[in-house]
Amino acid sequence: MTDQFKGAMHAIERRRRTYSLQAGPGTGKSTLLRYLTGNTKRNMVVAAPTGIAALNVSGPDYPFVFSVAPRVIEPKDVKRVQSQKRKLNGKAGSLGH
Repeated sequence: MTDQFKGAMHAIERRRRTYSLQAGPGTGKSTLLRYLTGNTKRNMVVAAPTGIAALNVSGPDYPFVFSVAPRVIEPKDVKRVQSQKRKLNGKAGSLGH
């Protein structure tokens, strides 16, 4: 287990926060999540952005968790929310690059 892996485990085990685990392919995200869910007493939800990713972590995908119906997103539906990022930054942790 690498020092980064241990650090992530420690942070998730000790802190009562929401985390978004983000990293490139083949970096051990699914391995970390499987290990964590199999070796913790904490209650947690592990969700993934796509169905395939959800299968890899034995969890649901985001649309299922957040009750979002699939639909086509039109350019007019996309709005810039950069100003909201600062407000959200203190409410969720991020592990990754």
